[in-house]
Amino acid sequence: MKHFVLCFLALSIASSLHAEDRRWSFFLGGGFSQYQYESPGDPGSIFAFSSLNSSSSPEIKQFQQAVILESVTSSTIETKETHGRLGFEYLFGDGMYFGLNFGLSYASGKDRCVSNCGELTQLALLNALNAGGTSASTLTTQLILFPGLFSISDSSDGYSTTMLDIGFNGHFNPRGTFDPYVGLDIGGGICQFPGVEGITCTVAKVAPKLGFRYNFSEAFFAYLQTEYQIETFQISGGSTSASDTYENPVALIGLGVRW
Repeated sequence: MKHFVLCFLALSIASSLHAEDRRWSFFLGGGFSQYQYESPGDPGSIFAFSSLNSSSSPEIKQFQQAVILESVTSSTIETKETHGRLGFEYLFGDGMYFGLNFGLSYASGKDRCVSNCGELTQLALLNALNAGGTSASTLTTQLILFPGLFSISDSSDGYSTTMLDIGFNGHFNPRGTFDPYVGLDIGGGICQFPGVEGITCTVAKVAPKLGFRYNFSEAFFAYLQTEYQIETFQISGGSTSASDTYENPVALIGLGVRW
């Protein structure tokens, strides 16, 4: 971050030395996003407890029903992200109404289950263990064999993405104080999951955007921007791979200099 600030100050000084059309700009910003998506259930949990079907214990039956219900029902996952951006834009044409931008984008996020997170299975398990007898003995064995199936999914899973971006903007008032603009960015890069090894993750995005600049002077500006990211994650590890697409609204604010 220190290097970004020094770069910003250097460009600020350089920008004050030129009085001609300022077609180049450097921008630095950050932002936030929050959204929810549905994660499908895991039918494999049903087969993990198929050996319990012959039991006549009411507690076991209640537990089975909880497992089946939560295995076929989607979970609601909430994602919160923080964003960082830096890049350059070049305005072209006689009126400087069109711009080409390129740069880096970084996001760090966490996923958290907020609905259907294993609560019913957990309650049924505790009820069966408290009942004692055969129910407790049977489920204790299953707890040892399948510990992950008994935990409530309330922990947060962290990740980060780093992408190279390129895009274009259409400016409505590039020489005025208020300059609304619309545009589109595309990007691609890598994604990382701290603590997870043996996988490869890449990410690509398309992001329509809408924003406006407030030009303090010919050299300095602030901007607000909203964008609607459509991101596709491609994750592979060993002999398996998966691809997931998410829609993510992002709000950004930042500063820039022109020269």
